Amino acid sequence: MTNNYSGGGCVAPTTYEVASKECADILAVTKGYYDLTIAGMKSATAAREVDVAEKFGLYKDNRDNIDSVNNRINAELFSLYKYTRDKDDETRDKIYELAKDVEVNTKIRPYQDKLIMCEIGEKFSWLKNYIDARLCKVPTGVVVLPTDNPVTGIASYCCGNRPAADAATPGA
Repeated sequence: MTNNYSGGGCVAPTTYEVASKECADILAVTKGYYDLTIAGMKSATAAREVDVAEKFGLYKDNRDNIDSVNNRINAELFSLYKYTRDKDDETRDKIYELAKDVEVNTKIRPYQDKLIMCEIGEKFSWLKNYIDARLCKVPTGVVVLPTDNPVTGIASYCCGNRPAADAATPGA
């Protein structure tokens, strides 16, 4: 609403129009301020989200690498533990077998000794019989030079059947 004043052709706004215009300008400036503030906050939020995403990506990669290393270390430690445990079990089994062998040998040793003594006795008897059989025809006595013309020899007697007097005197 414009008002024409008489006389110079100037148009002056009314007080209400000035107040309305001033309020509209203040609202426009305030809206612009809030729009810039909101745009800045949205920009900061977007930057923060990018930053958080990048940091989370770095954190996740780092965490995955740490987990991978920990898993590999745990696997190697378990493998070492299992190897050691298996070797301990093998050693324990060998010791158990040796203990059983020692116990068995300790219990059968007296019988082995008796068998060995029996075998020694049998071999001794066989050897004594063998020697007696080999020596039964071997003449024993004293070798003398003959003093008379007819030479006589010592008769062979078998296995303890020779008389002691005959063995000492030839031709008797």
